[in-house]
Amino acid sequence: MNVIKILIKNTFIISFITFIMFETFGFFLSKTNVIPSGSPAVISLFADKNFAVWHPKNMKFKHHYNTCWDPSYVTFNNIGARSTKDYYETKTKKRIALLGDSMIEMIHVNDNYDIGSLLSKNLKKFEILNFSARSMGLFDQIKIYRKMVRNYNVDHVIIFITENDLENNYVKDLKVFNPTRETFYVENDIIKKKPYDESWYNSYYSSINKFKRSKLMLLVKEYSYTFKVYFHIKTLLRQKKAVNQSKNISEKEFNILYSEIDNQAKVYKYLIQKFIKDIEKDDVNLYVVMNLRNYLFEKVDPYDFREILRKKHFEKLLELWQPHKPYFFYKEANEFIRQNQKKITGNFKNLGHVCDDHYSKFGAKFLSDQISGIFK
Repeated sequence: MNVIKILIKNTFIISFITFIMFETFGFFLSKTNVIPSGSPAVISLFADKNFAVWHPKNMKFKHHYNTCWDPSYVTFNNIGARSTKDYYETKTKKRIALLGDSMIEMIHVNDNYDIGSLLSKNLKKFEILNFSARSMGLFDQIKIYRKMVRNYNVDHVIIFITENDLENNYVKDLKVFNPTRETFYVENDIIKKKPYDESWYNSYYSSINKFKRSKLMLLVKEYSYTFKVYFHIKTLLRQKKAVNQSKNISEKEFNILYSEIDNQAKVYKYLIQKFIKDIEKDDVNLYVVMNLRNYLFEKVDPYDFREILRKKHFEKLLELWQPHKPYFFYKEANEFIRQNQKKITGNFKNLGHVCDDHYSKFGAKFLSDQISGIFK
């Protein structure tokens, strides 16, 4: 009996000392910028059967994505929306709902400098509710509108359009499952829906996987330096794969992908019609805003087929939304860049982050000022 007690005691001591050593080592790596000082963004986004993806509730993260952007403090409120303020159904002033993807979720930007916070400061007569989340397509946003936004009796909806929206809810190969979201395809000129993978969700909602996403485990992932080392290694491996996937495509691949634009447009137009019906039924004012991206401001290499394709997608979306008079602040952005060209550098002249196309805090400020002008 004493031998067992000693064995348990020694195992505990060794495990504790090992953990402290890992934590100390991770702390050192973090302070010397070998690994990010914050948690990876992946831990603040969950698959969701209702909306495809959504955030944890009542959590604050310090996100840091390698060297791509500075650490950012990001808060998700009582319903899991990106905001430092909780949302309640009781209405005290007119409301504006924001619908978008990662461009408007803005986890790259600190709390109070994201577009929702800036619009709240600019438009004090309105309550701003940000329902944006990474990776969302139009059909996912329609479901967010139906199942969440409607509960808040909003007066205005601003939907933000990014070029990848054209393909987010489209599937060409019926053998390919997107487990988290419903997709659509065209068969004999008829648009059909392909459901999400029910068996995938059954596994995702298992007890062990729920525990992995519990608040306790999120706190461990947020504050443990051992986990930071683990996630950094995992992120590097993912980045390597992502870099390979994001490299320029061949002309043959471009032609195949380009040939899909017509069918993608048919699906997207169908989704626009569904969305507009909901908006009109609720007597809500709709504003459509085209997101600014780097390829709009830089000369695209004629052999960079991936960037050419992105631009073609953007042009098609601009065309599809034209009946609804989309706002496209390209001229205003160019004027901003011209006036500030001696002060600023970088991706679309500091409106975007150094190493990707997401808005920087300057981009968030520029966009919020333009939108505020509409309502003022």
